[in-house]
Amino acid sequence: LFEKKCTKCGVTSGFKYPVVYMNHKQNTIINYVEDDMQALLLKDTITESRKSQHPKDRDNVRVVNSINSFREKVNLCEKGLDDRIVELEKVVLIDNVLSDVEDKDIERVLCWVNEDGTFDFDIFGKHEMSFNVKPDLYHDLTAIFGRMMRTKYKDVLDVDLDFAIDFVQKTHFKTE
Repeated sequence: LFEKKCTKCGVTSGFKYPVVYMNHKQNTIINYVEDDMQALLLKDTITESRKSQHPKDRDNVRVVNSINSFREKVNLCEKGLDDRIVELEKVVLIDNVLSDVEDKDIERVLCWVNEDGTFDFDIFGKHEMSFNVKPDLYHDLTAIFGRMMRTKYKDVLDVDLDFAIDFVQKTHFKTE
């Protein structure tokens, strides 16, 4: 998607460009833009246009400015999963896996859902690691928080690790 092969020399190069992914079955739109300023402008535009829409008529809209985040969101949407729940799952996993580490220094955590329904998580930062998780935790978190996410947090445009950490702090949810 973000690579192009030169027809003359055969070299493949990566390049970035804005992309909009739409999934009508999931009522989801995922916007990829290259930088923070474009993301901010797009979020402002979406927020303004939502003022005239009835909440039930609104799509789930996400704005990301990382190719890996875009791929992750599309994968989750294709599998029919709620990215808000997956972000909570990341917080639970980080808290449990790195519970004894004082300086977690995490740059990002990416998730990929496999054909067998298991989740592959990759933690990037000071303590890089990868692990595979059965879908049980996702289903447990959906049972607890699914309805709240679909109602109270429906219009959130930035669904990422910071969103999940903020949610955990606001709700005083214990991850242990």
